[in-house]
Amino acid sequence: MKHLNLIFGLVLFLIIANTANTQAQSIIEKIEQEVEATVQAENIPAVSIGVLYKNEIHYINRGHFNRQEERKVDEKSIYQIASLGKIFIGIIANNLLLEKKIQLDQPITTLLPSVFSEKRKQQLEKITIEHLLHHQSGLPQDSRITYRRKDGTAYLYDYTEEDLLKDLQKLKIKSGNPYQYSNTGYAILAYLLERATNSTYDELLDKYILKPYNFENTTATLNEAQQKQLVTPYRKDKRTIATAPWRMGKMTPPSGLYSTIEDLSKLLKTQLAAYQDYKKTQQMTPLILTTNKIQKYKQYTVKYGYGFNDWGNETYGHTGDMDGFAGDYSITLGRNTGIVVLTSSGEDWIRPMISRINKILAEAAR
Repeated sequence: MKHLNLIFGLVLFLIIANTANTQAQSIIEKIEQEVEATVQAENIPAVSIGVLYKNEIHYINRGHFNRQEERKVDEKSIYQIASLGKIFIGIIANNLLLEKKIQLDQPITTLLPSVFSEKRKQQLEKITIEHLLHHQSGLPQDSRITYRRKDGTAYLYDYTEEDLLKDLQKLKIKSGNPYQYSNTGYAILAYLLERATNSTYDELLDKYILKPYNFENTTATLNEAQQKQLVTPYRKDKRTIATAPWRMGKMTPPSGLYSTIEDLSKLLKTQLAAYQDYKKTQQMTPLILTTNKIQKYKQYTVKYGYGFNDWGNETYGHTGDMDGFAGDYSITLGRNTGIVVLTSSGEDWIRPMISRINKILAEAAR
């Protein structure tokens, strides 16, 4: 009888497992159909997607490395990830906060060189590490040099430490620490993290992101082999016209890193698990980026942590757009799902597509 019970239990387990696999396959097929329809409707040259569902990453790739060749993109294809790089800065900053190498209320002047006028120094003393993390420094969205770029063209300037310090001296700073999304602020934050640790940003990236999460192709500078895996970007307004990867110097950490869907999906899976554990145990890890966040801004609500948006309904993430390349990264705790998208042409169509994918996942959860 005992043997019969064991056999019956094993058969039942196999039936349940096969049913679950069949259901998961059906859901992924629906998502693939949605992606295919979007690619066709929007004339997207290439997109790579990682969908975390039932604790497994499912890759969806459509399009080619460029419009002149038949080589198809896959999960190892390399894209620039635009503002998704701010997630990495948040994770690195969280590590340094836990290690007590920086403090939230630390004025940024404690880590800056003494090159500023007395009047500007007094203004900068009012800005803290926390202000930068929350986009509350009062600094504008972009640097003086970035403003010169025209839509449809790549940003091609090796923004130096000297440029960054000149911007800190000359850019208008709004008083009162209002919320203002700022690429410049996060570039300055990455620079301060370097100075706090006497390290380069590449070294910080390697120590706190690449090695812990087993990344293979995330970098600020492509080597020869990685150059061959780089997807060609196309203008977001005219998707048949090729543009170029951005060259950004000190603006690279928040806005111009390179990565793959494979690498970002590893982080997505680990970060979702960290958030789920935090819900149960309140045990803080560097991947939890939204326990401390700004809450309000003027007539609408902003919930922004350390490189992560809290979009409500236990959904967290970030978007990124650099005219050609664009990306989106999000986790949803209630459904235990996540989605990361990288593309070679524009951001405007990504969020609507993700909304439709989330509808499929929500229906499956019910």
